[in-house]
Amino acid sequence: LKYTSFVSMFFIIAFILAVVGTSFVRLVDSDFKITTKNIHGTMNMWPESFESLFKTFPLLCFAFLCHQNAFPIYNELQDASVPKMSMISVISMGICGSAYLMTGYFGYA
Repeated sequence: LKYTSFVSMFFIIAFILAVVGTSFVRLVDSDFKITTKNIHGTMNMWPESFESLFKTFPLLCFAFLCHQNAFPIYNELQDASVPKMSMISVISMGICGSAYLMTGYFGYA
């Protein structure tokens, strides 16, 4: 689990650095111009119907599948305790949230 997590964190960090780097290069470039062009299509924040709710359900289930790794992580901890596991959970969710925020913010810049 340790090596798999290391590899996945490496690729996540590489992806974030690529998105942030591309964003900075585009913003620093003197020829870069912000244009307002019509984007065809719509984006909905909430499902429009009961049927479309079920289309988003697999995405939500996949997003919250991290709990299945909680027991292997707890078993690999030195001096495992509930407060230590809670702190690891808070830190990992903070890292994940900041990764999503940075990718979302710099991905549209």
